[in-house]
Amino acid sequence: MEFRIRRGARALAVEPGRLPEALCQFAGTPPPDNTPARHLLTGAFQVLDQAPAGVLWIGDLSHTAEDWPALPVTVPRMPWQAATLVDDLAELLAALPASRLRDAARGFGLRREELAWALHAVDRTAGPPADDDADRPFPLADEGPSVWERRRERQATLLGALAATAPADWTDAQRRAVVKTLLQRLATAGDALLRLSEHAPAPLPWVLHGELRTAERQVPGSANLLHARLLPAPDDDLPEDPDDQALWGRTRPRPRRWRWQVGWHPCGGGFAEHEASHEATAAAAAFAAEQTVAVLLRCADTVRQRFTGRMLVPRSTAGPRPGDPAIVVVTLRSVLLAVFNTARADGDSALFRPVPHTGPDGRLGSLTAAILDQLGLPCPSPAESANTCDAGTEEFGGFLAAHAVILTPLARTYLAGLADAGAGPVPLPDRHAAGLRAVLDTGGTEHADRLAADLGPLPDTVTWIDLLDPHALQALFDQP
Repeated sequence: MEFRIRRGARALAVEPGRLPEALCQFAGTPPPDNTPARHLLTGAFQVLDQAPAGVLWIGDLSHTAEDWPALPVTVPRMPWQAATLVDDLAELLAALPASRLRDAARGFGLRREELAWALHAVDRTAGPPADDDADRPFPLADEGPSVWERRRERQATLLGALAATAPADWTDAQRRAVVKTLLQRLATAGDALLRLSEHAPAPLPWVLHGELRTAERQVPGSANLLHARLLPAPDDDLPEDPDDQALWGRTRPRPRRWRWQVGWHPCGGGFAEHEASHEATAAAAAFAAEQTVAVLLRCADTVRQRFTGRMLVPRSTAGPRPGDPAIVVVTLRSVLLAVFNTARADGDSALFRPVPHTGPDGRLGSLTAAILDQLGLPCPSPAESANTCDAGTEEFGGFLAAHAVILTPLARTYLAGLADAGAGPVPLPDRHAAGLRAVLDTGGTEHADRLAADLGPLPDTVTWIDLLDPHALQALFDQP
């Protein structure tokens, strides 16, 4: 029973018999335009049809085919199924005579550049290069005209010999180069089939704004809308390259690449990007965006916006529920470390510098904003009332609670003490001393235990009072 073939055809809204052409258009590769190429692609789909779900990642087949016949060394390790499937695809090619391989190469419109890389890879396996300049198949722009020309000449010689030699007279290296290039084409199409047949994105209502396409989806339990955007990637305004032409047959133009983005609009406007990438075609970009939206909707309760730390589904300002998997607990040690990282990031030779009250972007007082940024925590925007509140206030605590962030009592006391040191450009050592004194003001054994739990045990030669000195605190964090 066909599994992935039928799913892929259903995803592209075509009959299974039309899948080879439709899938190549989706992947941005030339569709097969003769019988040998089409038979190869159909055979590749049959090989991959029963590949297990949930094992392979996007691009696993392509990455494995690049190193074939060697197994790729990857971290994390590539699934063995990828190597097994690529070997199965290679067997399809190994059984073909050289004339059939060339016909398939013509049907796929194999480009000179692809074949040059394969010829180079095969050439390298035969032994070390005659000189260091042959280490790469194509020259780098800053390596000088002599290196550039020698490499260009070498590749032109290899390609010219391949084009001029009848398939029956191909050397073993030439045959292996053609097989490797065809294998990479089959693996690219195979990756697209695995992707289409494994993921089920929710179609989005795309709206056109010139070249820009946008769509929105309501997030259950939240006022936020997931927002998706598609836009053509900028054209590389480069002169025509002869290596971009087909070695046999006709050259077909490359499709324009597209960029997709998924995110949402935080309070105060703008667009906060959560996921984004480039795809070879508009159809693939739309599929990726829709797949991303579908995944985010399934786990919306635990999703935090990248770079801002905001929750896609905000919690009650009274605090997150017990057991909430999204909760982030911030200890006094984390806050103190963020203060030091903030101080060091200013590039000044002094340990601490005076800090202005507000940042240039109008956010919360810049010291608090910098601490939040160092911790990767949400920061109130200028449009939110918590923006003008000190970190120790109930309103600011409500803002953090809405984004599943909990400050330990000692961390909150320290941040409140920073603000109590006064408005305006108070030197950070003075603010730090005020914050830490507020933490140390409560005595007793229980409080000492809380300090040790929040900050960690102190070295035998250091007391809590010593940490009022920024240098002592720096030494504490610098110890291995």
